[in-house]
Amino acid sequence: MTEQKTANDAIFDLLILAGIDCSSFNVVSGDAGGNNRIDMVHAGSQTFVVKWYFSDARDKRDRLGTEWTFLEYAQKSGLESVPAALARHPSTPIALYEFIKGRKLEQSEIGIDEIKASARFLAEINRKGDRDFAKHLPMASEAYLNIQEHIDNVQRRFDRFEQVAEKYRSREGFSDLLSDLQNAWRSVQSSLVEAEQSGDIDILGKLEQAQLIISPSDFGFHNALKTDAGTLRFIDFEYAGWDDPAKTFADFFLQPTVDVPLAYFDCFAQEAGKEFPNLDKIIKRTKNLLPLFAIKWACIILNPFVPEWAARTKFANSDIDLRELQSKRLVAARDMIDKSHSLITL
Repeated sequence: MTEQKTANDAIFDLLILAGIDCSSFNVVSGDAGGNNRIDMVHAGSQTFVVKWYFSDARDKRDRLGTEWTFLEYAQKSGLESVPAALARHPSTPIALYEFIKGRKLEQSEIGIDEIKASARFLAEINRKGDRDFAKHLPMASEAYLNIQEHIDNVQRRFDRFEQVAEKYRSREGFSDLLSDLQNAWRSVQSSLVEAEQSGDIDILGKLEQAQLIISPSDFGFHNALKTDAGTLRFIDFEYAGWDDPAKTFADFFLQPTVDVPLAYFDCFAQEAGKEFPNLDKIIKRTKNLLPLFAIKWACIILNPFVPEWAARTKFANSDIDLRELQSKRLVAARDMIDKSHSLITL
C-alpha cells in the first residue's frame, strides 16, 4: 500500500467520523507548519483542513490532544474566532478542522484595531464563568509557576544549544553571537536579582491557580487569519493550556514572525487582562520578565542548530534548506539579543 493511499484512507476515516459525504473527495497539500503538515480536503462543494501532527520518541507532547481539548473548550464557550474541531482519528495523529478562508496579516497592517481584537480573544477565553469549566485543560507548553523555573528553562535551552555549538564555531558570525548571547543572559539574570531586591518580583513565589491564564500559547499575528469580512480568526493551539500570564503577554510581543510594537503593550494588557483583579501585578511582572523571554526567544530562533528541531522541521517541510535557514536565524537572533538589552530599562 502506498503512502498516499494510506493517507487517503485516514482522511476518508475522518470524513466518515465527521458525517461528511466522502463519496468523492480530493486532497491537496497545503502550507507546512513548523511542526506539522497541512492538507486541504475538497469534498463536494466543501473544503476542510487536515492537520498531521509530528510525533517523535524524543518529544512526548500530545500536540493533537492539546489542540483538540483547547478548541473544544473554546467552542463550548461560544467563541467563533477559532476553527471548529470536526473529527480526530482514533489511531493516526491527524484531525479534521473547519477551513477558514483568510490570509495572513502583513506587518504594515498591524494597528490598534488588530491589537484590540487579539486582546479581546484572550479575554474571551478567560471569562470568569467559563474558566470554571476549564479545569481539565492541561498546562501550556513550558508553563512554569515561578520565575526561577522560567530561569531554569532558559538555562536548559542554553545548555542544549552549547552542546552542539562546537560543530558550528567555524560558521561566520556564530561565535560572536554566542558570546553576546551569553553576556546578555548574564545581564538579564542580574536585572532579575535587582528587581527582586527592590520588591518588584518574587523569584521563588509560586502562582496560584486563580492567577494563571488560559493561554493559546504561541499567540501572535503569525497564527491569525484576516477574513474577507475583516475579522480576525486564530489558529494553531498545539501548546495551549494554563500558563503564567506574564509569559502569554510577553510572547505576544516577542514572537519574531510578525513584529508587534511595544507601544501597544499597555492597551493590549488592559483589554486582555480585564477579567483579572490583579492586572497591575501582572503588568509589573511581565515588564520585569520581558528581557528574560527575549533571551528565551533568541534561543528558540537558534533552534535550527539543534538536531531534534531540524527533524521536526524536515517532517513538516522536506524541501527546507537548513543551512540557509540557519544563516537567517543568526541575524534574527542578533535582533532579539539587542531587544533584550533595551527591555531591561523598560
